[in-house]
Amino acid sequence: MEIILGFITVILIFFVLLFASIKDVQTNIVTNWVWIIGLFGIPIASFRMIVTGFLLPYVLQTLLIFILVIVGFRIGIIGGADGKAILIISLTYPWIILDIVWLLLVPFFILLGGFLLVGVHSLVVLIQNLITWKHIAPNHIDAIKSEKKVFWVTRRLERKPTTPDFIAWKPVVVPLILYFFVSYLVLLILVSGPIFIPS
Repeated sequence: MEIILGFITVILIFFVLLFASIKDVQTNIVTNWVWIIGLFGIPIASFRMIVTGFLLPYVLQTLLIFILVIVGFRIGIIGGADGKAILIISLTYPWIILDIVWLLLVPFFILLGGFLLVGVHSLVVLIQNLITWKHIAPNHIDAIKSEKKVFWVTRRLERKPTTPDFIAWKPVVVPLILYFFVSYLVLLILVSGPIFIPS
């Protein structure tokens, strides 16, 4: 029964995060209906916590994640959809194995993993901008050095396809939910590995 409930939440949150990632990449907007569907995992998670006696750490972990999400949203390092994604993971405990260490730490690992991938994303943008600046920007009237210094990793320097002679700084969209999804998949393999791999 425990494993079946774990599988249900794993499958539910997998598709919720997958759909949210696709919408985030395509439109940078994720409808609230996605998260409402994800909330169906909460009764399952709550039942598992009550039966196993993990209700108190479950509530503690959820409160800590909630506080982090609110603070992150207020200071502007995560968007509303990004915060909801982490909260859904925290509230539903979408893992097959119920373990106190994973219960307390996994949402924080996903948060950290997402931001590490954002760092890699930013590094790629930085390298791309350095190469672009070297090849097309130094003698171009539309490339302003003050922007170069400020926007290396928040904007991408590129040519316009319609008018190749014109270059401009374009805002960089960072798909944080996608990176949370990737972190979720990696940790799902780590957490669920003992189910599929005999010791």
